[in-house]
Formats: sequence, C-alpha cells, structure tokens
Amino acid sequence: MRSTPTTIAIEQLVVKALGEAVSSIAKKVSEGKRLSDREVVVLVMSLMMRKFEDFKAYVDGRFNTVEKRMDGLERRMESLEKRIDVVYSEVSSIKPT
Repeated sequence: MRSTPTTIAIEQLVVKALGEAVSSIAKKVSEGKRLSDREVVVLVMSLMMRKFEDFKAYVDGRFNTVEKRMDGLERRMESLEKRIDVVYSEVSSIKPT
C-alpha cells in the first residue's frame, strides 16, 4: 500500500489519539484506579502500534539495503554490456584471410 498524504494524515491522527488515550490511562493507573476492558484494549493497541513501527523501520532499512545492492548490480551489468560491445566490435572488425 502506498503512502498518500491522506493515509499519512490518518496515521498521524491515530498515533496522536492513541498517545492521548494512553496518557490519560497512565494517569488513571497512577491514581490507583482500575482499568476498563476498553482501556486495556487501547494499551494493547498502543503496544502493537509501537511494534509495528519498529518492524516497519526494520523492513524499510532492509529494503533500502537491497535497493542499493540492486543499483550496484545494475551499474556492473551496464559496464559489462559496454565491455562486451567493445569486444564484439573488435572481433567484427577482423577480416578473415
């Protein structure tokens, strides 16, 4: 799925809302109050979101590494193609006797 300005804005909104909910839940916990099922679900969602962000950062890093390697291979292939063209033109210029 591509990131568009709309999806980025929605993601930022969800992260902000979750952050605010988690801080209000943390305040409630610090006061010694019990948490509702919904509040526990919000905490679990927050943890899952963090794990997802960590995983996304890992995958992005790996993708960038692979992309750099592919660019290097592409440059090498272009270089080899040029060398083959030079050798082919040299061989083609030889006239049989």
